[in-house]
Amino acid sequence: MKNLKTIILGVALISSTALMAQNDATKVRVSEDFKAQSSLSTKDSKQVNSPELIAKKQTNKMVKLLGLSAEQKTKVGELNLKVQNKLAVVNNSTMTEKQKKQQIEGNQKDRMRVLSTILTTEQYDKYAATQK
Repeated sequence: MKNLKTIILGVALISSTALMAQNDATKVRVSEDFKAQSSLSTKDSKQVNSPELIAKKQTNKMVKLLGLSAEQKTKVGELNLKVQNKLAVVNNSTMTEKQKKQQIEGNQKDRMRVLSTILTTEQYDKYAATQK
């Protein structure tokens, strides 16, 4: 009888330990998955809407494509940020779609005009060809 009690107690102890360990592992995995998803979705939502990030990406792309000098990179970066801030204002305004389109096209023309003063002729022509 004493041996039976010892065996039952041993089985119960081993079973409960295994269940507790399994439960803790599940909690850790779920917690890590949740943290990864929440940080990713937070980053994505901020990145999508950030004029600063859009301008930075646009500038880096132009640096790679056109081989901009440090001075050109600074000027182009400032221009891109200014244009992206204007676009954010236009997109969040109560203008009609037609008015928004006109504003955006005007901003793009102004941007290209300013770029023509920052870039060399070869750089500008190469960039203009990518914008068509």
